Order: sequence, then structure tokens, then C-alpha cells
Amino acid sequence: MASLLNQQIRHRPPRPANWKAAAPQSLPGTITFKAQTTLPPLPVPDLQSTLFRLKESLKPIAWSESEYASVVRKIDDFGQTKGSELQKRLLSRATETKNWLEKWWDDGCFLSYREPVRVLSSLFSL
Repeated sequence: MASLLNQQIRHRPPRPANWKAAAPQSLPGTITFKAQTTLPPLPVPDLQSTLFRLKESLKPIAWSESEYASVVRKIDDFGQTKGSELQKRLLSRATETKNWLEKWWDDGCFLSYREPVRVLSSLFSL
């Protein structure tokens, strides 16, 4: 059953490029999405501050100082090699699109997840 569902999802025709614009307008008197058109573009996070926050977040869960040092070396290496190239691409994408994250967020977080959210993510409903 699950494999059949996965096949159906993979073979689903692509949605129209303007699928959000085709959505119905908000109900009269509501303020949902009222300021949507006046919001500034989403900024691209600075690579070095992101890597710093990543290292800080890993400190409490490292098993040892040597493990943490190893991870920090890998993060620093990433920042100097692939990370800088990916950051350039991300900055380029931000100039080419209204919201650089929107498609990835919609597709990766909302439209591709096909498990029953309430059962698998809410501990209070079990």
C-alpha cells in the first residue's frame, strides 16, 4: 500500500507555476495574508554566523572534546570549500526570485511529506 502511494506521488503531474496566485482570496473582514505584498524579501543568512551557531549547538551533544573538535574541523572545512560556493549560489538565487526559500519550503516541508501528521508528530494524541 505504501509503495503504491509513493508511486502515485512520484508520478503526480507538476503543479502550475502560479498555484498560489490561483488560490482563492481571503474571506472579507479577515487579515490573514493582508501584509503579504508589503513584506520585505527574506534575507539570506550569513554563512559564517550560521556555521558559528551550528558549532555552538553541537557543544552540548558532543560525546567528548575530541569528537567536538573533529566536527568543528569539518564545519570549518565546509565553510572554506563547498560552503562558500553554495553561499554564492544562494545569494544569486535570492536576487533571481522573490523568496529564495519559498519553493524549497513548500515542496520539502508541506507538499512532499505524506505521513499522517497528527498520528506521527503529536504526542498528545496517542
